[in-house]
Amino acid sequence: MIVKEMNKGKKIDYVVDGTNKTITFIDGENEVIVDLDSSQKEVENVIDISFDKNRNLIKGVGERYVANVVIPPAEYGMVDTGEVNEQGDPIKEEIKLPLFVENVELTLWNLPEGHKIETTENGGIE
Repeated sequence: MIVKEMNKGKKIDYVVDGTNKTITFIDGENEVIVDLDSSQKEVENVIDISFDKNRNLIKGVGERYVANVVIPPAEYGMVDTGEVNEQGDPIKEEIKLPLFVENVELTLWNLPEGHKIETTENGGIE
């Protein structure tokens, strides 16, 4: 994953699960989970993580940005089906290639001044 910090200051805690291809943003007991596979589209997809006016963590545009997740567009490739046509040529089909988490871009913004970071017992990081 490509991680960028837009400004100085404390950032939101997050956990990247490469196996399930998710990013969990954590602010105390408040969590937002981004499923990278299901969020991948035919074009680049940008998912905003923000605080709403009550400083609840939300997916979407709120009062203040916390993070942006940029998921690259889906890629496709041709694979052999193991069958042949009437001319004896292999029959191929187009499949969606797996999303590589290392190609996802995460941009982090500083938390509001005075915002208390309430972490879990293990610091919010697994």
